[in-house]
Amino acid sequence: MVRIVILGKRTESLEMLANVLQQRGYQVRVVSDFRWKTSILKYLSPHFVIVDTEDSNFSAAKVCARIRGDRSLVRVRILVLNPSHGPEGNLSEQAAFRADLYVDRPFNPNSVVSCVRRLLKTEPAERTYRKISIDTLVIAPASYQVIRRGEAVSLGYIEFQLLHHLASYPNTIRSRDELLRMVWKYRSVSHRILDTTIWKLRKKIEVRPERPRFIISAKGRGYSFRVPLD
Repeated sequence: MVRIVILGKRTESLEMLANVLQQRGYQVRVVSDFRWKTSILKYLSPHFVIVDTEDSNFSAAKVCARIRGDRSLVRVRILVLNPSHGPEGNLSEQAAFRADLYVDRPFNPNSVVSCVRRLLKTEPAERTYRKISIDTLVIAPASYQVIRRGEAVSLGYIEFQLLHHLASYPNTIRSRDELLRMVWKYRSVSHRILDTTIWKLRKKIEVRPERPRFIISAKGRGYSFRVPLD
């Protein structure tokens, strides 16, 4: 049986989600003590952790950091229920430690169950948020920083995630659907939003955005990050 741990303050909506998950055959345990320790997860040995961040004591970035930092929990999938006021703003921590999926409020318990089922069918990705140095660019996730020709480049959170994902697979075409899935985490985002974000990135890191050197379009297929040979 698949084991799920829900971290968050006990509320009516959280109890409803737990009940729906149990009705679908999952073994569910709610941990509402914000002073929880990693040892409780090792004891419960969950396949999946859902973090309800409506209570500020349960920080998604901190929870992810603690789970991702423990090698014995490397295969645990994490789903974050964003607070009503929107995603957390600590971009530096979020860039280094990510959940598998983020769900905005208001959420439908049945939709969350579908997300859990879908993620459990896929293998956990290898999470190596390494520093990348290519030509004149340096991308450092730990400090949420991009350096171009020795100068810092100011990027938004999504822009940074998109650049880092592309640069992690140099000279390899990544499809639009993959980029939307990996960077926007299944949010309702169109290809037009992706294309607009690519253009913004080019204006910030390319010398001539209209003739890009790094971020290359593959018509009808997606985008790639080219490693220049000269």
